Amino acid sequence: MCAPTATVWHNDGKGEQTIEENIKGMEGQIDAIESMRYDITRQLSRPGDVLQQHVVHVTTKNGMRGQVHAAVYFRFEDDLITRIEEYSNFIPSDGGV
Repeated sequence: MCAPTATVWHNDGKGEQTIEENIKGMEGQIDAIESMRYDITRQLSRPGDVLQQHVVHVTTKNGMRGQVHAAVYFRFEDDLITRIEEYSNFIPSDGGV
């Protein structure tokens, strides 16, 4: 779904990434995750743009639980994603996810 030249930016201070770099980063985290659930809270779209807010509920294999609150912007050209901007914040949970 992504154009070969698509870029990804996160509010982690690391700058822009290619899609391949972003996927490698996610692959490095996947082994630690026991379960993950996305709840979309809002999605706005117009031709060429989508803005989505969601909460990702995460449980790791070592028992850590938390939520990632995120707002993600997607830009499309010719039905392919050309830009992703993600603003997120992890909030640990004391109770269930």
